[in-house]
Amino acid sequence: MNLRIIGCWCRDRLQGLHRDEEGAAYALSFVMAFPFYVAIILLITEMSSFVVARIGVEYAAFAGARAAVVWRSQLEQDAGQKKGGKPSQKKGGAASGLDPIIKKAVSMAMAPYASGEKAHAKLAGRASAGDSRFTSSYFAALKKLFPRTRLKSAYVDRKLKFALGATKVTWKLEDPPSKKEPWDRDLSVTVTYTRPFHIPFIGFMFRAKKKSGIYVVDMVAKSTLTDEGVRNKSGSLGIRF
Repeated sequence: MNLRIIGCWCRDRLQGLHRDEEGAAYALSFVMAFPFYVAIILLITEMSSFVVARIGVEYAAFAGARAAVVWRSQLEQDAGQKKGGKPSQKKGGAASGLDPIIKKAVSMAMAPYASGEKAHAKLAGRASAGDSRFTSSYFAALKKLFPRTRLKSAYVDRKLKFALGATKVTWKLEDPPSKKEPWDRDLSVTVTYTRPFHIPFIGFMFRAKKKSGIYVVDMVAKSTLTDEGVRNKSGSLGIRF
């Protein structure tokens, strides 16, 4: 009996609420403004992650330049010793073995900022066997430094592989100024990171380009450091003791 009375009371209340038109004018304005409010929130969220990614690209370019100036001189000195004291230098560019070193330095710096979403994995392409070994050792080092980390190996693997596949790295030795010696040239590293939109609507709103069906934008950063190169033809480093 009590349940029937409660049911009748609830029914009368609901019917009264349905017939009541008080506040309808306010509800209409709220419904009209709500999509714009949601769009602004999504825009702020996406742009905040863009700023974070931009910081990562700048840091990755510096990490690549730092690795380049440190390792290039060592590789040239090793090559010079093998060739009877003449350092190996190619006009405008690359000492043998330096490209993968810069690429790994850039990728490790970019990994915390890279996308770990499964839907974005196709942007990075298929990983090579060398990349898989690199990501495995990266996670092993991470576990050694932070034994209590809750990060899963699959998630870290996706982020590092995305950083490897979504970043393009170029480097060059700048022409030396007249007052500088050839061994004291500046070395520049340029990093281009293909950053996916996590909210497709924002990418559509900005008319971003599509890659593999995903809205993306290219972020470019350049870092220049003084090369720690060899000083003379004998292959010795330019350091006076």
